[in-house]
Amino acid sequence: MENDKKILIAMDASPHSLEAVQYAGGFFSPTNTQIELFHVDTHIPESFWDLNLGTELQRRMASVSSWAMVHTEAIKNQMDAARMILLELGFPYDSITLKYQDSVKGVTGDIIEESKNGFHAVVVGRTGVSRVKDFIMGNVATKLAYKILDMPVIIVGACTIPKKVIVAFDGSESAQRVVDSISWMIGKEANSIKICYVTRKIHELYGAASQEIEMAEEEMLSQNRKVIQPMIDEAVERLVDAGVKRENISWEIKENESSRSRALVKDAEANGFGTIAVGRRGLSRVEEFFIGRVSKKILQLAVNSTVWIVN
Repeated sequence: MENDKKILIAMDASPHSLEAVQYAGGFFSPTNTQIELFHVDTHIPESFWDLNLGTELQRRMASVSSWAMVHTEAIKNQMDAARMILLELGFPYDSITLKYQDSVKGVTGDIIEESKNGFHAVVVGRTGVSRVKDFIMGNVATKLAYKILDMPVIIVGACTIPKKVIVAFDGSESAQRVVDSISWMIGKEANSIKICYVTRKIHELYGAASQEIEMAEEEMLSQNRKVIQPMIDEAVERLVDAGVKRENISWEIKENESSRSRALVKDAEANGFGTIAVGRRGLSRVEEFFIGRVSKKILQLAVNSTVWIVN
């Protein structure tokens, strides 16, 4: 089908991986979604045992090897459990793929490479349980959010209602892409989509407020409303055109907030929005791609919601 979606879920044997599976299964439609459960395994090289490490270190490495065997069994059991979750949510058996891969470029690098195989989004839990540095899912999730640029990275927290979505909106091209991405991914199956525009208090940027600053602030807010309202209206129509029911769409302009990111996260938690969708900002030419300040703060604060980083 033309609108088929292909979703990659990173698995690491932690409970958060199963939360990611539960979220993806609840958000995406079983009728037109292919899901791959992907695990990258790291092994202790055989040459390690050829080194003269001494009795104590050999004993410690024997414990690590035992841990690796337990981890391998755990990930196999988890993959089976994940597939069962998806089957119970209505996904056909042949729409679910389980893939195991030995590490080539490190966990993050291998997930990125796998995502290039026609996937439309990458889903990952916020944190993991492994003590091996490259397996710490919190670290992996952050790297994926920074480095995957051509599709949404979905970082799953303890969400409540996956299909209830709040969109961090500022009228920019990036924000419009967030609207388009969400509408294509969820369409008419959305429970609720809220477009939320937030402005900060100007006088807090300049210390104590004077009458002149307050007057200037109110004038600026008035002008800003005139600019942003048509953009919000356009975003609403784009959602409707994508099949979202108009009665399931709302919008709000929040003014004079101390923090845009905190205001959005507070709204999501207070009103049961299981998904917060934000746009990526610019990119660094030095080493890594970076996320805009508001988006980064939302990612840090929204431990009880799932955050989409949309490019």
